[in-house]
Amino acid sequence: YDVANAVTIAPDGDILVTGFSDGTGTYWDVATLAYDPITGKQRWVERWDGMDNSTDEARALIVNDADCLFVTGYTYGSTSGMDQLVLAYQLPTTTDIGDAPVFRSVLLAHPNPFNPRVQLSFALSEDTLAKLTVRDLRGRVVATLHDGSLAAGERSFVWEGRDDLGREMSAGVYLAELRTPTGASTRKIMLVR
Repeated sequence: YDVANAVTIAPDGDILVTGFSDGTGTYWDVATLAYDPITGKQRWVERWDGMDNSTDEARALIVNDADCLFVTGYTYGSTSGMDQLVLAYQLPTTTDIGDAPVFRSVLLAHPNPFNPRVQLSFALSEDTLAKLTVRDLRGRVVATLHDGSLAAGERSFVWEGRDDLGREMSAGVYLAELRTPTGASTRKIMLVR
């Protein structure tokens, strides 16, 4: 049987879940999965089976700013007893479902932290409508960097730490958000003064 113990949201909006799954002849294995937040379809799965017919269970997961996924839990083997478990995965930027690659617009920020400007970049697999905004932690839009059509390809926009009226924003954490008809990608950015 399969049990989910923890959930988080990836920077590209995917829902990440981890826990354990009863393997065939391998007892419990750590199972970590990603789901499309709109369709609910599974994008990818990673299984980890410890040594010595161990019982393995994930209890928590977190994603850092470099799109690294860390899964923690325990592994229990007959010879070693219960040991801590930490797994690290690099989140993919494309995923195969069947034979067709699924494009995911991952928003990147450089430098981060920044003063006074940050470059926000992403790539589009096809022409689309896109909206790129910067929000404060209350969710209010402080700056709109683009709202309209964009051609396929790599794109880059600069935010200079000012709101739409040209006023300097205070130091702190903001959320850059890219929205397209197929989903959204959010990145935390930190303005330092």
